[in-house]
Amino acid sequence: CCMQFVVPEYRHKAVNIAMFHEAYLQARKLGIREIEAGQIDETNVPSLNYIKRMGAKKLFTWRQYEKKL
Repeated sequence: CCMQFVVPEYRHKAVNIAMFHEAYLQARKLGIREIEAGQIDETNVPSLNYIKRMGAKKLFTWRQYEKKL
């Protein structure tokens, strides 16, 4: 799965979790045995908890930085 972003009015409604779960189910149907979840904001605790409950493991952490020019 590539990056998933949810528009503000649908945030905190488990939309990204539902999207990831559907991708996971479809991948299993196709016989895919390994997937990369892409990027999950480390402050998005519900998504992180869901991924952990699925048995996934964190491989690395990306950071995004911003600087006004």
